[in-house]
Amino acid sequence: MSSAAPPKPISPAPMRAGTAPTGGPTIDPIKLLKKWKYVLMIAVVVGAVIGVIANYVWAFTYPFYDSTVTYEALAPEDPSLIQKSSDADEKEMERFMATQADRMLSDTILESVARDPRLLNEAPAWSKQYGQSDGTFDWRNAMEDLKDLAGAHAVNGTNYIRLKVTWKKPEDAAAIASLLSDAYTKDLTQLKSTDNNLRRDAVQRSINDFKQEIDSLTERRGRLIRDQEVTGIVEQATTTREKLSIIAKERNNITLEMRNIEVLLDQMNEMIKSEGGVRYSDSQRALAENSGIVQNMKATKEQYEAHLKQLRRSGFLPSHRECKQTQALVDATEQQISVTIERELKKIFDAEKDAYETQLRQYQAQDADMAGQEQKLTTTLQDLTRTIREINDISDQIRQLNEAMADRRKDLEDIDVTSSLASASRIAVVERPRIADHMTMPKIYLMIPLGMVLVTGLVGGVIFAAEFLDQRVKSASDVATMPRTKLLGTIPLADEDPTASSRFETIFRDAQKSVVAESFRQIRTGLLKRMDEAGNKTCAVVSCMPGSGSTSVVANLGLACASVDRKVLLVDANFRRPGLHRVLGLDERPGLGDVLAGDRSIDDVIQTVAGSEGLQVITAGSPERRVFERLGTQPMTELLAELTARYDLIFLDTAPAVVSGDAKALAQRCHASILVTRAMAEKRGMVARINNELNDAPAELLGVIVNAVRSAAGGYLKGNIRTSAAYHNGPAASAKGSAKGGPAEGEKERGAA
Repeated sequence: MSSAAPPKPISPAPMRAGTAPTGGPTIDPIKLLKKWKYVLMIAVVVGAVIGVIANYVWAFTYPFYDSTVTYEALAPEDPSLIQKSSDADEKEMERFMATQADRMLSDTILESVARDPRLLNEAPAWSKQYGQSDGTFDWRNAMEDLKDLAGAHAVNGTNYIRLKVTWKKPEDAAAIASLLSDAYTKDLTQLKSTDNNLRRDAVQRSINDFKQEIDSLTERRGRLIRDQEVTGIVEQATTTREKLSIIAKERNNITLEMRNIEVLLDQMNEMIKSEGGVRYSDSQRALAENSGIVQNMKATKEQYEAHLKQLRRSGFLPSHRECKQTQALVDATEQQISVTIERELKKIFDAEKDAYETQLRQYQAQDADMAGQEQKLTTTLQDLTRTIREINDISDQIRQLNEAMADRRKDLEDIDVTSSLASASRIAVVERPRIADHMTMPKIYLMIPLGMVLVTGLVGGVIFAAEFLDQRVKSASDVATMPRTKLLGTIPLADEDPTASSRFETIFRDAQKSVVAESFRQIRTGLLKRMDEAGNKTCAVVSCMPGSGSTSVVANLGLACASVDRKVLLVDANFRRPGLHRVLGLDERPGLGDVLAGDRSIDDVIQTVAGSEGLQVITAGSPERRVFERLGTQPMTELLAELTARYDLIFLDTAPAVVSGDAKALAQRCHASILVTRAMAEKRGMVARINNELNDAPAELLGVIVNAVRSAAGGYLKGNIRTSAAYHNGPAASAKGSAKGGPAEGEKERGAA
């Protein structure tokens, strides 16, 4: 035998980001309601009955009667308390009403009622429980119990406050309410009187303080007027401002002159520094040329020139000695004139520059002097202005204090007026307490719904808890919530299929039109597709616990795959409790155990199923040859490799995973595996654990088959079964299914072998 190639390792499908299946139960409220609807209806009826009984028991033992006092909260009569904003006024009223509601049940009011001698006479039934053996009255306990009997609250949307007393005797409740109202009214009157006195004293103290401050300011203002002579200060300030204005103008003119001189001096300095020498102005040059010494020289030059002309008219040639001498004198005089003009120009330039510098110094001295005067005048003006402002501020303060004092005097008058009004307390009694003529509680129209809600809620809670705590796998939805778990298909309970045969183990062959057979067809379609795509041929069928139905699933899957022209081999690898030979009517021996022991060949142990030529079986073999450990040895691997070459599909029926490790050993040598679980029999935790173990094996876990699924109230399975039966077999089958409804009591459930 050749060695089998190791199965392809298949990684589990990655979970989508953001999903974290917990494997917890899925509860459909609609299905749950339909399933337990009759129990819930009974709970509603029982709750209504309990509500009626509780109503009469309560009314007989301890009924409640209410006595109410209604007050109206009034707007404040004091104008100083009235807000300008309507929102602020509404909030003030809400605070006032809440405060008064709390005050009605304050310890002061309750103690006053508990100590009131009228309480014993007007509410004898209630007060007698606080009488002591020595004849005294336990007012402290009575005061504490009054807190439970009485309640006060502001009525929403109104200006009303209600004080309510509740007890089992209407006469006593009305009496206690009346005493509470009297105590509150008395306390309110005293409080208002005390408050008015306190407010009047505070306003009067404020008026006296204003007077003292006005007198002090008036004296201070008079002292300033006397000491500073305010009229002279004002005139002096005006004169000082005028002087400052004149000085500012003069300084401005001087500044302009200084800037002009500085510009001229800068220009002269630049002329001095220039490489070509000073470039004198035309006016300077005219002054130099018109100076006396230059004019004398020019006159001398003219004399020489006239003499030279005379010589030339006399016939002297230019080369004559006298002509040359005269011409030399003319040239020398002309040169001397030029030198003298330059000298005069420099003198004129320097004189102008010195004059400008002198004038600039004079202007600077004047500006410094005026700046000093301006600083002194500014300081003087500031002092004068400060004094005047101080006097004006004192006058403004006196005026403001007089206005505030006038307001306080008006407030004092308003307090005197409002304290005499009947509505000074802002609380008016609208309705006095009356003896109640009907019970407040219980009320039949409240007790019946309350009983129904309580009982139904309790029963519903028990049902929900039971469903939530039930860890059994009931349907495909329970498998779908498990991590790393794929659902391969579901098989309905055969007892609910009206077209099913009496043998579930071969139902695909014996009742081909049944819904169960159709379920195997659906499983076959997905199974073949996945095995063909992956090139898998060997598949271990593993059950969780004994009775899950793996043997029946193997037999029906083999029959279903053989019916589509696949050459299928079933191998009974359950050495502990083999069942394929019994299910298919074959000999138990020889079989797999004999081949692994080496006593028989493969051809000796292969058997063909009657009526299905494409389906062959290798049974478990002789009991003495069925050694468990051989399922995980190399001979088993070689056997599967040889069988893979002969058959299209090989299904191995294994022992339950809970009772043995044979399934894990075979999953190491097969290409694929299937997990079979029975509905309403196995828990989700166990299924998830075995599913994870098979996922970790080299064989690809194709998915989970949920066997013997029951139709639940509110589910769609029962309707699908009836529809399928009616379609395949006509109305008779549907009627049969409706009449049958489900398995008879005591009848053994089919759907597992």
